[in-house]
Amino acid sequence: MIPARHCRIAFMALICAGFPAVFLLTGNLLPMVDVHDRLGHGATYALASMLAVLGWGMPGGAVLCAFLVALGCLIEVLQVALPTGHLAEWGDVAANISGVAVGWLTALALTGLLGRRAASGR
Repeated sequence: MIPARHCRIAFMALICAGFPAVFLLTGNLLPMVDVHDRLGHGATYALASMLAVLGWGMPGGAVLCAFLVALGCLIEVLQVALPTGHLAEWGDVAANISGVAVGWLTALALTGLLGRRAASGR
């Protein structure tokens, strides 16, 4: 398993450098295709939420996942107000939220928390 410290560093790098690079390049330098755009949103947010849970565990990872959902919504709202060439789309918000959920569940499965929660709930 990857050490939590490395996951924290990767999370911070993704938020500070990766998110701006990925979301500023699409539509400006890279072609905008709906399916690929949604997959990019989902994959980026899935990776970020997985790193958050693996890096900070629970409940810290849950707080960061909520932050990611809020960030995804804020970015879409800002696209209405700022002349970036991007369009605010509900599909992007849904892809962001879905990505966060997939990343969270993946991290829980990797750490074994998902199985323990299911077993203790019976």
